[in-house]
Amino acid sequence: MKWINKLMRGGSADTAKGRLKIVIAQERSSKKGQPDFLPLLHKEILAVIEKYMRISSDMVEVDFSHQDRSAVLKLNVILPDEVKAKS
Repeated sequence: MKWINKLMRGGSADTAKGRLKIVIAQERSSKKGQPDFLPLLHKEILAVIEKYMRISSDMVEVDFSHQDRSAVLKLNVILPDEVKAKS
């Protein structure tokens, strides 16, 4: 009868699945809701701006936040005093 009880209580797969869910939930909460694509988005936006003018990476800021029930993506670009077209 012990083998029936063993079948009914679940195995190590269920335990591993539960632990994985906990780890994933902790990782998501530690990122403060930041999407994974944010660094790539920053890099691509910078590349597009660099096609038209000389600008450094610290002059482009991409921020992701939540307001009410909406996700908000803020883009802040500091343009140089003299905009020189890239040749």
